[in-house]
Amino acid sequence: MTTTENTTAAPTTELRRAATPAWVLFAGGLVVLVLSVGVAGGVGANGVGLPELVHAVGVRFGLSVEPLPRLLDSLIWQLRVPRVLLAALVGAMLAVSGTVLQGLTGNTLADPYLLGVSNGASACAVGVTVLGLGGTALGLSGGALLGALLSFGLMILLLRGSMRTVRIVLTGVVVGQLFAALASLLIMASADAETTRTITYWLLGSITSARWDSVVLCALACVVVLVGCWSRAQALDAFSFGEDTAESLGISVRATRVSPRSSSPRC
Repeated sequence: MTTTENTTAAPTTELRRAATPAWVLFAGGLVVLVLSVGVAGGVGANGVGLPELVHAVGVRFGLSVEPLPRLLDSLIWQLRVPRVLLAALVGAMLAVSGTVLQGLTGNTLADPYLLGVSNGASACAVGVTVLGLGGTALGLSGGALLGALLSFGLMILLLRGSMRTVRIVLTGVVVGQLFAALASLLIMASADAETTRTITYWLLGSITSARWDSVVLCALACVVVLVGCWSRAQALDAFSFGEDTAESLGISVRATRVSPRSSSPRC
């Protein structure tokens, strides 16, 4: 009896010791993020090291550091820092969207590309560029948003009310391939060499045009999305254990996937 109790208690104790507090993981990730931002800010054609980056940032925050030459300071603060911060924000939103989609579909491979949303955004952005309406970042962003909404709406239409995991993933793949083919057709039929080059750089995720206004706009969007996801954290946690478990906890599976307002437990 004593041996059995000791054997049962041993794995439990080991699991408790192995469990890492959430704040430790958060602090560690924050440190890694700050270090990566610092390293990335010094990467480029001109030799800018971490000390120069610290000086440029320190001057903006009123620290007692020696200011850099105007040209070098402008290079760091107006070019390098906005690009690095925008890349970090975009990466954070991709991580959040992937986590939410994986939880809702129960598929660890689910992401915006798998469900066709990204391909829809790319297709409409290509169309906007080919038509000459994508001369500004707002034009491209608006076209991409419209394409994402169109592809998502088409996927919902094809699902016909069925919200099973396998059907969602397969339908998303079909919609994604459709919009990917449409984007290729637009490029081959209507784009010249310069337009094709612009489209290719945009599809690869170029951040050369990043400025502080883009960073502020993206940061505001990140805050809104994070608050929305945080408010539905209970339903998303339930989905991570599977549809049956979520239903047993009082979560309306179909209503949660279609309408976020219905994601709160019924019990």
